[in-house]
Amino acid sequence: MSKGDTLTIFYSSRSNLYAKAIAHFLEQQPQKHITDQLNKVYAKKSSALDRGISAIQFQSLENEKW
Repeated sequence: MSKGDTLTIFYSSRSNLYAKAIAHFLEQQPQKHITDQLNKVYAKKSSALDRGISAIQFQSLENEKW
């Protein structure tokens, strides 16, 4: 990492810093490894949205004319 990269990280927002850290992590991991790990997680727990939360989110959207 160069001095410029270090300064960029130092002056970045927290969300930008997290995004860069996650991107760096993902670059270092083999694609198959990530997929295998996600498959293990979702084999145990559903990724479906809770119906109540989904309904509340939908109601919070403004009606827009297209």
